[in-house]
Amino acid sequence: MANWLWRRGAPGEQGFSLVELLIVVIIMGVLSAIAIPLFFQQRANAADAAAEADVRHLGGELSRIWIEATAATAVTVAQVGNAYQITVVNGSEVETAGTPRSRNVELQPTSHMESVKSWCVGVTNLQGKVQNYAWTGAGEMEAGGVCDTSGGTATKP
Repeated sequence: MANWLWRRGAPGEQGFSLVELLIVVIIMGVLSAIAIPLFFQQRANAADAAAEADVRHLGGELSRIWIEATAATAVTVAQVGNAYQITVVNGSEVETAGTPRSRNVELQPTSHMESVKSWCVGVTNLQGKVQNYAWTGAGEMEAGGVCDTSGGTATKP
């Protein structure tokens, strides 16, 4: 290789040679090639965890509501802004409760919220690896599941 690439310069001159700078740039490129995909994978994992937490929370709340129900009960779940709104009609009593919603998570259409075992609630994850999560009245969480509109079950599309 040319002598000027390796030469340090005259005494009193300071700085790095071209080869030293190239080596540093190559090392930084290799580290970036490893780190950037891992960063994006962690973001997808965090989005999955948020969607799973939302459906577990909604499922737990709905289980509690159906267990405590004393009269003919009607339950609806709706997405209102940045929250989920659960409305319970217990005889002549109407109770509404809100729970926060994670970013990039949307509520799936819910139906058939009829009894302790016959209901399903689901969320759609807009930025994760797993797009859908569902929780049924049987106490099962289905990753990748969508609520079946004809009954309280979750199916994988």
